[in-house]
Amino acid sequence: MEHSVTASVLFVGTVHGDPEGFRKSLSLFERVRPDSILVELSPFGYRYRRKNRRRLRKILRCNLRKAAKYHGISLAHARTNPQIVSIFNQISLPFEYRAAASYSKKRSVEIALVDSSIFSRECIAGWAELISVGNLQTLLGLPLELTSMNETYQLAGRTVAASENSAGRLPAMKGAEEIEFWAERERLMASRIKHKIAQRLPERAIYIGGWWHLTCGTTIPTLRDLLALESSQCRLLDGA
Repeated sequence: MEHSVTASVLFVGTVHGDPEGFRKSLSLFERVRPDSILVELSPFGYRYRRKNRRRLRKILRCNLRKAAKYHGISLAHARTNPQIVSIFNQISLPFEYRAAASYSKKRSVEIALVDSSIFSRECIAGWAELISVGNLQTLLGLPLELTSMNETYQLAGRTVAASENSAGRLPAMKGAEEIEFWAERERLMASRIKHKIAQRLPERAIYIGGWWHLTCGTTIPTLRDLLALESSQCRLLDGA
């Protein structure tokens, strides 16, 4: 049943930190011309970022300046640190949504936010610590682990293409309670996607979100497992 509901949907996996993500996503939408776009973003996450993103970025810049001074480096140099870039991206509206919104404005296509607000609320509760001076000092003091975006997409491609044994690619989780929390998120997202597709009956729908949700054979049933997706429905943004 799940497969019949979502058979018309193309599931596109992204690397959230992709600096070219907005351009790639918009280009994909223009090529495919979807009549419905489902985005890995929750209603709460959307509202919170819209309301607080300027304030959060101001605090982050102020705290980063202090952390950079502690390490004797410039603010500009600190801003290039991959983990710092990731934090700036995290507190901003994701490129997946911004690209969908840009395309929707031009083509009058509906956007559905399908992620869990409960999950988002829990993650956002930790942002005060995330952007604190102490945490930024710690991150700036860690050795750099440089992985190119191309290498990241290659890793994602190999993992998504594998039919099993993806368990080693699980997000960092601590204990059974957190694992169940992630599992509940996947179930809710799958339910929302099925509901939206059944409600709208689109001919060319696209789901766009993090690539991990398109893996299979993990400890947690992912969207791909829960929706019984065919491998032909799963693509990466880098080669969609």
